[in-house]
Amino acid sequence: MPSTLSPNMSLILPTVGQEPGPNWALDLNNSLSTVDQHNHAPGSGVQITPAGMDINVDLPFGGNNATGLRSARFNAQGSAFTSGSDIGCIYVYGADLYYRDTASNNVRLTIGGAVAGTPGSIGGLVAPASVNYVPANQTYVFQSNVNTSGAIDCGPLYLRNIVAASNYIQISPPAVLAANYTITLASSLPAAQALMSINNLGNIASVDPDNSTVEINANTLRVKDLGITTAKLADNAVTTIKITDLNVTTTKINDGAVTYIKRSAPNTNSVDLTNVNAVGGNIVLGTVTLTTAAANSSILVTVFPHMSNGYATSNANAYLVFSLTGPGGYSVQYYYGTGINILTSASYIFDCVAAGTYSLEVEYVTVGSVSRIQQNLRVKVIEYR
Repeated sequence: MPSTLSPNMSLILPTVGQEPGPNWALDLNNSLSTVDQHNHAPGSGVQITPAGMDINVDLPFGGNNATGLRSARFNAQGSAFTSGSDIGCIYVYGADLYYRDTASNNVRLTIGGAVAGTPGSIGGLVAPASVNYVPANQTYVFQSNVNTSGAIDCGPLYLRNIVAASNYIQISPPAVLAANYTITLASSLPAAQALMSINNLGNIASVDPDNSTVEINANTLRVKDLGITTAKLADNAVTTIKITDLNVTTTKINDGAVTYIKRSAPNTNSVDLTNVNAVGGNIVLGTVTLTTAAANSSILVTVFPHMSNGYATSNANAYLVFSLTGPGGYSVQYYYGTGINILTSASYIFDCVAAGTYSLEVEYVTVGSVSRIQQNLRVKVIEYR
């Protein structure tokens, strides 16, 4: 057999030592011509497998389609395309599919495991959830299910009137939140609607639930003037131990509301003078001290018979002297009567500007004729404020 045919391209293969020289040369030339124009199509060489290809640059299709693909698998990119050459491309960025249009816009096609909506639409909005606009009252209605409202998770709210070019009120959370918390509104509208005040920085300055009784100012909950009525206060609700001294001021007491206030345990002191026997001259009957608790208080001084077993005689020139000394050089005297009878009580009120310890001296004074007093006495001082 002078020659054979190759299995893939039917090339003439001369048999060595059998085919004559001229025929051998002719067959060889014909075979080389076939090799020169082969394209690996069926019958024109062995078809190329993926293992035989090393595509290291863009592979153009010459304006033709890629057909018969089972799928196209993309490598996820670390960032969105920005190059001017990457236009008209479909690619994967992160976990989602993108299309970069010929105007260099990166259009997101999927989001959160679902198809992304068109601009202005809401991604992931599938039945039974819905968003509808009601023209009758210009309201957007968000529902998570049929006839069931949906929650909205958002940033600051901008509230406007439904008019053209309206200004807005911005409602914002604080700059730093340590934890989530919930504010629940009252179950019904209060009698007055002055709910809160806001300072010039936009922060809530105070909360006034009913504009009448109580308010929250900064971190203090306090009762407004005339805020507590008898209907709101139980008979045994306020006890003495609950009231701090000097904490009830006149602005908190309605005119005519209190007819009598009894002061419990005022600052008081007294000294008993037993068997006083003063005959003529200037006689100091006794001294008593009192430490006041507050400034601008008053001290009531009384001198009266302690027991009814004494007597007093006097002439027209006898009288008592109250001498009070205290903090800051305080010193004042008061002269009580002439021709007095100690069996009748004597009293006087001193105004004291500063709080502190005061000392009262009671002196029996006669001028001219001899006068005599003999009696058991009590000198008492009481602070009032």
